[in-house]
Amino acid sequence: MISVSSHVLLCLLYVVPSIPVEVEVQSVGVVTMTIGWLPPQYLRGQVHYCVQNMSETTPPIKSCTNQTSVTLSDLQPFTQYRVSVVAMTTCGTSLSVIVTNKTLPTLPGPPLEVAVVTRLPYSIHLRWLATDQPNGVVLHYNVSGGVAQ
Repeated sequence: MISVSSHVLLCLLYVVPSIPVEVEVQSVGVVTMTIGWLPPQYLRGQVHYCVQNMSETTPPIKSCTNQTSVTLSDLQPFTQYRVSVVAMTTCGTSLSVIVTNKTLPTLPGPPLEVAVVTRLPYSIHLRWLATDQPNGVVLHYNVSGGVAQ
């Protein structure tokens, strides 16, 4: 067991790590994002990395590893994420490096509250609300119909 004074002496010999180097988004999917980096320039001792993703619409998720890359999953489509990476040793934690990227778009969810406003012999007037899952930029709606048999 290391005493408090031994831990302080150890931390004087092994400095707090510097920031991870060249942090970048290596790949992006609809619900995934892979972040990679190089080890800190100033590092002594065993290091672990903690990665935290943040967006305006989802709670932060923290993932720790001893590797120099991590794949974040279960993300939301077409959502901007800020991802923070820190290096950690028993002596402390580096400053964070933040990268920002957006997941890819995918198909939107269905429109909401579709209703018939008026029905005439040769036309019909419909109304609906935009989807609550746009998953990208909705450019237009396709409406099709036919004669009921």
